[in-house]
Amino acid sequence: MKRLISLLLTSTIYAVAVAQSFTAAVTKNTVVVGEQFQVTFTIEGNAKNFGPPAWGDFSVLGGPYQSNQTQWTNGVVSQTTGLTYLVSAKKEGKLTIGSATVESNGKKLSTNPITITVVKNTSQAQGNQQGNQQGSDASGLSSKNVFLKAFIDKTNVYRGEGITVTYKLYFNVNVYNYALEKAPSFTGFFNQDIKMPDQPVVYNENVNGVQYKVAALKKVILFPQQSGTLSIDEMKGECVARVQVKRNRNPNDPFDVFNDPFFGNSMQDVKVNIKTDPIKITVKDFPANAPESFKGAVGHYAFDAHLDKNEIKANDAVNLKVKISGKGNLKLLENPTVNFPPQIESYDPKVNENIAVNEGGTSGSKTFEYLMIPRTEGNYQIPAIDFTYFDLDKKSYVTLSSGQLNLKVGKGEGNAATLVEANSISKADVAVLGKDIRYIKTNSIVFSNSGEGFYGSPLFYALLLSPFLLVGAAFVYAQKLNALNSNAMLVKSRGATKLANKRLAFAKKFMNENKSNEFYEETYKALNGYLSDKLAIPVADLTKETASAKLFTRKVSNETVNKLITTLDMCEFARFAPSAASTPQTIYNDAVNIITKIESEIV
Repeated sequence: MKRLISLLLTSTIYAVAVAQSFTAAVTKNTVVVGEQFQVTFTIEGNAKNFGPPAWGDFSVLGGPYQSNQTQWTNGVVSQTTGLTYLVSAKKEGKLTIGSATVESNGKKLSTNPITITVVKNTSQAQGNQQGNQQGSDASGLSSKNVFLKAFIDKTNVYRGEGITVTYKLYFNVNVYNYALEKAPSFTGFFNQDIKMPDQPVVYNENVNGVQYKVAALKKVILFPQQSGTLSIDEMKGECVARVQVKRNRNPNDPFDVFNDPFFGNSMQDVKVNIKTDPIKITVKDFPANAPESFKGAVGHYAFDAHLDKNEIKANDAVNLKVKISGKGNLKLLENPTVNFPPQIESYDPKVNENIAVNEGGTSGSKTFEYLMIPRTEGNYQIPAIDFTYFDLDKKSYVTLSSGQLNLKVGKGEGNAATLVEANSISKADVAVLGKDIRYIKTNSIVFSNSGEGFYGSPLFYALLLSPFLLVGAAFVYAQKLNALNSNAMLVKSRGATKLANKRLAFAKKFMNENKSNEFYEETYKALNGYLSDKLAIPVADLTKETASAKLFTRKVSNETVNKLITTLDMCEFARFAPSAASTPQTIYNDAVNIITKIESEIV
């Protein structure tokens, strides 16, 4: 076995970069006696002669299972190799996993020892262990392998102050097809989503000595609308993890090693339910004695109000623009109070927003545009318009004022600026408010004889009956549509090809951009998703075997099924050894042809 490990470590692709590090990590650092967990040794670069640690008080249940990741950067090839053991503790206490060693470029590298806290295997501890299992399988997958966590930037805020909430997925197993299913109700909050990238950025993070991959799935800004203690409810979702299946190996069979997960025969997809814990937020109310012009604005703002014209004629229109710009709860800002003179007719404002929502908060501007029409000539003064907001830095109110706005209105031409007696108005003189009043026509009136014209004609009866005919047709169509849509699986199956083509379009985009990893992953998802929808098999239960069996029962040819399995294998294999796989163009063409053939053959 030791010679085999050494051979695996030295089997690299082309020229491999010099080893930079040799580390060890565990999936959990607190376990009960007999509980399974994983220990992974990671080598960056070329190495040989791996020496496992002294296990001492730990039993090795399986492994080592190897994983490889190769990357090309500016013509330089780098490789990361991982060796994973499945182990359990023999007794309770603080136990130590010793250092592992490896040789790289003539130097001997070693990992740091790892301390594991092992507690007594009581019935309560076993219950806790079982309670933490989510989608448990033979590999010991639990909520410590995959979990969702919510982070907030503040827990003590003022009413109307923005809070950024980030939902992160932590995992140390391969994860596919994640989805957030139940968003919190955010009771007591106004919320705005922050746009996330189509492909989440994945990075490494050490949590209590355990190495995880982390991806931010969702970000949202919340504005509390009431004071007191508010709760951010749990966020729920699910994902599919691909894990190693525990199996009993035959020590008397020298070839039994080829059944290890390294050779691709002992992997299983497991659906994992994930959710966050609720979070409590303390919300403070505003200080007392708020100015009358305060309407709940919180943040940092600038304020401007002006007329687009200062001199007009009676019955002409003028616009008053009030612009509030800055950073804060812009979406919730109300229109400022404007006291118009009674001689000026005014209308509700038209609101224009130019607001950006990002990790830095909500910023931009909100403009209120009032239409005004003075009906009589004269000089008018619009009193100063005040806008008050609560400044978070100063912890006090700030009032901004426009100052008095002056408008000069001259006598209008051809309008009723001067009131006159009704009996003195002549036809030539009257044109009220833009000709709103029209005079009665004085020319001759032409009457039609009975029976002539539209009434009683065939067109009249056709139009009379058409609504009833349309209602009947709509009813028949709705009945057929409901019958088709009543079968959810049938609806999903009908849309399988369309959804697969959409995903393949993304894959083609990645191929044109020379993003190989993204291309293979998107192609794999497209084929897997198509099979799940077309064959009505949940993703968590979908395997190559179940898909093949279902396709055979529906009369799909052996050639098409074999080509499908080969293409799926190529997509998976290409992520670990891209140079050995078919070209992306070939795989893309095969994927398109496979879907076309299945559609033509399936019954």
